[in-house]
Amino acid sequence: MADGGLSFVEAGSGVEPLVFVHGWSCNRAHMRGLFRHFAADRRVLAPDLPGHGETPLGDVPLTFAGFSAALARFCTDHDLRNVTLVGHSMGGVLAIQTAGICPDRISRVVNLDGALPLRPEALAAYAQLFADVRRDGFRAVVEPFLREAFFLPWEAGAEADAIAASMMSSPEEVAVALLGQFPTLHAEVVLAACRVPVLYVGSSRPRFDEAAVGRLRPDIWIARAALSGHFVHVFAREQIIAMIEQFLDLDVSLVGPPYERI
Repeated sequence: MADGGLSFVEAGSGVEPLVFVHGWSCNRAHMRGLFRHFAADRRVLAPDLPGHGETPLGDVPLTFAGFSAALARFCTDHDLRNVTLVGHSMGGVLAIQTAGICPDRISRVVNLDGALPLRPEALAAYAQLFADVRRDGFRAVVEPFLREAFFLPWEAGAEADAIAASMMSSPEEVAVALLGQFPTLHAEVVLAACRVPVLYVGSSRPRFDEAAVGRLRPDIWIARAALSGHFVHVFAREQIIAMIEQFLDLDVSLVGPPYERI
């Protein structure tokens, strides 16, 4: 479905929708496992971000700020309220930014291994990757990086191959520009603007700096998916579903809104 904005799919019903936001160089199909599960008893939507899947880039700036604004417009255009944004990787970062833009519509955020802030070693790796891409070309550099950084050895196989192939088919201009955005993130600013409850779920090797998250936002719930690489919602789906369901069932009024203490 498309309406001049983001192309998306929708299913289920309910007054507190979940919006699934895919990651860098991915598309909404990568979120289908979570989408199908939660559609059984909730309204769920999964858009393709600009320049990804079935959504053209249009005039959206190739920046995280531009993409977050597009996601905020999506929520406004469809009059979505009490939304839980569930974002993977870059989608997790965008979900946090979007909650800061339209807090009247976003009630909770789940960040699945989104790098905000990047671990110091991951920050250096992204900076080097961006430099290598500019020197040697996107396709020569990125696929080996994906397979080494995003998948654990026992995840190798048809599913990992399909994910890597899909990512490598994404528009190079979009992928390279967004790749360069990761080292520019100011986590303290983005996290301070997000005033809703947030759940961080890292992989077995989290892309985000857990200690820094704890310092910047001690109210954020942090967990890890056991025995999983970066695509936690694919290779550790049952764990992720259980965590999201528990987070959705959490009555923050009973434990207090710790985010107001920051």
